[in-house]
Amino acid sequence: MKKSGLFFSILLLILIISCQKFPDSNGEKVNDIDIGETLITEFSYNTAQVNTSVVDVGNVEISEHGHCWGVNQTPTTANAKSTKGVLNQVGNFSDNLTNLSPNTTYYVRAYFTRLSANTYGPQVSFKTNSVGRPTVSTSQITNVTLASAIGGGTVIMNGGLAVTQRGIVWSNTQNPGLDSNLGFSINGSGVGSFQSEITGLSPGLTYYVKAYAVNNLGIGYGDEKQFATVQISPPIVNTGNISNITTHTAQIEAEVTSEGDGTVYAKGVCWGLSNNPTLNNSMGHTNNGSGLGSFTADLTELTENTVYYVAAYASNENETSYGETKQFTTLAVNFPVVTTNNITNITVNSADVSGEVVGDGNGTITARGVCWSNAANLSLQNCLGSTSDGADLGAFVSSISGLSDGTTYYVVAYATNERGTAYGSVKSFSTVQINAPTVFTTVASNINAASATAGGNVTDDGNIEVIQRGICWDMIGNPTLENNVGFSIDGSGTGMFVSTMNNLNHLTRYYYRAYAINSKGVAYGEILQFETIEIFLANISTSETSHITPNYATSGGLINDDGNGTFSAVGVCWDLTGTPSLDYNIGFTTDEIESGAFTSQLKDLNESTTYYVVAYATNEKGTAYGTVKQFSTGKFLEMVTVAGGSMQMGSISGLNDQKPIHTVTLNGFQMSKYEITNSDYCNFLNNSGVNSDGIFNMTEFIDMDDPECEIVYENGSFSPKDSKSDLPVTQVSWYGADAFAQWAGGRLPTEAEWEFAARGGNNSNGFTYSGGNVAGSVSWYNVNSIRSQPIGTKAPNELGLYDMSGNVMEWCNDWYLYYYYESSPQDNPQGPTSGSNRVVRGGSWLVNADYSKVAHRHRSNLDATSNDLGFRIVK
Repeated sequence: MKKSGLFFSILLLILIISCQKFPDSNGEKVNDIDIGETLITEFSYNTAQVNTSVVDVGNVEISEHGHCWGVNQTPTTANAKSTKGVLNQVGNFSDNLTNLSPNTTYYVRAYFTRLSANTYGPQVSFKTNSVGRPTVSTSQITNVTLASAIGGGTVIMNGGLAVTQRGIVWSNTQNPGLDSNLGFSINGSGVGSFQSEITGLSPGLTYYVKAYAVNNLGIGYGDEKQFATVQISPPIVNTGNISNITTHTAQIEAEVTSEGDGTVYAKGVCWGLSNNPTLNNSMGHTNNGSGLGSFTADLTELTENTVYYVAAYASNENETSYGETKQFTTLAVNFPVVTTNNITNITVNSADVSGEVVGDGNGTITARGVCWSNAANLSLQNCLGSTSDGADLGAFVSSISGLSDGTTYYVVAYATNERGTAYGSVKSFSTVQINAPTVFTTVASNINAASATAGGNVTDDGNIEVIQRGICWDMIGNPTLENNVGFSIDGSGTGMFVSTMNNLNHLTRYYYRAYAINSKGVAYGEILQFETIEIFLANISTSETSHITPNYATSGGLINDDGNGTFSAVGVCWDLTGTPSLDYNIGFTTDEIESGAFTSQLKDLNESTTYYVVAYATNEKGTAYGTVKQFSTGKFLEMVTVAGGSMQMGSISGLNDQKPIHTVTLNGFQMSKYEITNSDYCNFLNNSGVNSDGIFNMTEFIDMDDPECEIVYENGSFSPKDSKSDLPVTQVSWYGADAFAQWAGGRLPTEAEWEFAARGGNNSNGFTYSGGNVAGSVSWYNVNSIRSQPIGTKAPNELGLYDMSGNVMEWCNDWYLYYYYESSPQDNPQGPTSGSNRVVRGGSWLVNADYSKVAHRHRSNLDATSNDLGFRIVK
């Protein structure tokens, strides 16, 4: 690329130097401007192209240059001109002169402007072309078919005027024009080449074609071209092989090998009973499409055993051609060929018979199956029954049912086509004989006062299904299904079975035997016997009473001996006199036995009352009682007096919210001795109008939906779950605790009151935990418990208060503030005036011993509930 550029630059320099040294002989040097030759390179009706060469521009500045022209000689820039701008180098420049008049002589000169004065080059002249009709040529004719061809032309010159229309004309006579033709096309306007489609022609004729172009002066035609359309000849079709001949159908192969320069619009075969069938004298014909190529024709609805003649045909625009006539004979229909094969799966009332249609007799199998009878000479017309198993060649299996047991039958396979019904060989078989079942009686076991277990074994069903089996029994020695004191139904079929004899009399001899039933009748096993045992009163112990609260207690019993009977009821009954029984009591329970024992829940007790309770158990012999036990209910909300006094509140070793240690002085108050129990809280719920879901006035007091809630709502009232009455109530919100306190005539303790009481008040010994320095002796926490425990089971503190350091944490009345101790008043502090959480004090079974320390502080949201959060109250 670099070498070519260098060569071009050198060549251009040589040309410039050459032009400077050897100016064109027609040029001249004017005022130091060396002007070369001015040439008219081309012109037409109204345009021209002019070119001037400049050899040397001298040492002056040329501010403008170009060409000027006019119809008079020596034109100046006052006439028409071009403007090329500053000229500062030698070479050629050219202009395109437009808007000229046809057939007119024009004069042209180059001009150069310097110092506001013009210098002109030598003058040249030319004459524009005269106006005329367009000049057009006709293209060769191509793509000639039966009825069409492709022509066209080229508009070489427009004659000085715009070509408004162009195209071709054609006729079957010479010299066609727009005023005499069979057809013409319009293919746009202007100069240039175009193509036209010639249509609507007739086959085998000669046509003449000219291109044309139109301007305002007239029509210009091209040279005449001649062509002939294609001649149509008859198509060529061959009749091929005849195959797949049946009684009523056949297939004919054929091929159209030539369309005869036309278009085959229909092809197929025609057939008849005489030679040389055509579309006009045939019994029928097929239509297999159009065009060239092979095809297969299907002949249907033919007559069996008949000679047919067939020929292929093809039709184009000219005529219909036929192939060679061929003949064939349809098949004759014979009887089918069928065999009777194996007889299998013979039962008391059914069998399977296999057959096979091995030949269709050239017909169509319309039915096949078997028929049977008690006689050897049988057909579809004189049989007991028949089957229909399809309509095809090949093997089949027929199922025969509704037969009689122990009977000989004759059976034959059949097949039917158009000719008739054919039969295989007759075969015979005998159905199975039905017998009574065979059954054995098994020895009785599990014998008690009112029931026993026996059964049997059906070892043979007698060749028919055993529909029922069991045992029957009586007290006289010959039990049957018609005469018995009881029988069982224990399924069906063969094999072992177990039966239970219920509602027996104790200390009685019974006779029993197994039975089995099929359609033949009832079969019995051997008769066996057993004797029921005697029933005594049960031996029962009364459990010690536990979980005692003011309104609830837990008791129960232990079954030492069931007396060989079956219990209809167990439980406890109680009264105030010391002789409770089911006939004389103020309450009783009915409970479920688990592992020989049962637990009873005593409800609706009165506080501070002595009760007598006894366990009972009732069997067929009667009701037995244990020993009478005595217990006393507690007092509702037993209170402990806490005298007023002072303490050092907080801890130097605890968290920062326990600091600083500060002096607090409190007035005296009373605090509940125990944490509020499930029993206490049920008393409140049942007497305060709380909804069954634990909600009162849209506020949740207790979360009844939590599975760890130990209170249930049943039969219109709240009650503790079994053995949960003396456990501290949990799942209680601050709102629920506060509402209970007000209902009980008290309030929740302040945080200072709670810590003063937990430390032992004025009797404090300075223990780490409430009542001692060892957490396990005074507290239930995560080392010694996995759940809450009954109240008061650990040692009390110096004031006689229980569970202050553990079991469950306890709500207080104060709002919680982390730095409250820094500004707490000394006398009877009530806590902050507002907040988002309330104070929670004391440890629980769920947390470690650090939470059990008397100074530890905790907090919780007011509507939060937990399985380790409860409360106690003060007054």
